[in-house]
Amino acid sequence: MKKHTACRTIVVLFLCTFLLLGVACSSGPGSAGENELPIGDFQKQEAEGYQFPDLPWGASREEASDGMPLGESSTPPMGGQTFLASQQKYTLEGQSASAELEFFNDKLGSIAFEFTLSPDDTAWYTERLEDLTALYGDPDSRADHAIGNGETCRWTAEDSELQLSSLPTNKQILVTVKLVSKDVVDAYAQAAS
Repeated sequence: MKKHTACRTIVVLFLCTFLLLGVACSSGPGSAGENELPIGDFQKQEAEGYQFPDLPWGASREEASDGMPLGESSTPPMGGQTFLASQQKYTLEGQSASAELEFFNDKLGSIAFEFTLSPDDTAWYTERLEDLTALYGDPDSRADHAIGNGETCRWTAEDSELQLSSLPTNKQILVTVKLVSKDVVDAYAQAAS
C-alpha cells in the first residue's frame, strides 16, 4: 500500500513540475499581453505606403478596436482629435512599448509606439534605425531636434509615413516608432481651416 501511495505522489509531483515549467516558459518576453512589434510588416503589400497590419487608415474607433484592444480616452477630444491608448503592450528586440492611436473626426490617422530606455541604451536606437533602413531604404528625411541630441527619421510614401524618433533626457531616452496617414491628417486639417 505504501509503495502505491509513493508512486502516486511521484506522479503528482511530476505533473505539478511539468505544469509549473509550462507556466514559467509561457511568461517570458512577448507574453503576458505583449506582442512583438511587426516592423517588417509596416509597408503595405502594394508598397505604396505604411500602416499597421490589420488596422486600415480611416478606421473608426470601433473598427480599430477589433484589431487592437483600446482603452478609454484619458483626455477629452480636442476639436475632433482623440487619443486612445491600446490595452496591448508591444516588444521590440527586448524593449517594451505602449501604443497610442490618434483619431481625427473618428478616423484612425496615426499610431505611435513609445519606448522608454535607460541612458545606456543608445545602441538600441541605432540598431532599430539600421533595421528600418535595411527594410525600407534610407530615410527620406532626418532632422535633429532643437532640444538635446534627439532626431526624427522619416520614410515617406504618397499617402503615409513611418517615423523613428529619439529624445534623450538626463534620466532616459524616449524612442517613438510612429505610423501616420497623411490622407487622414490632411483631410482633418482642411476641414478645420
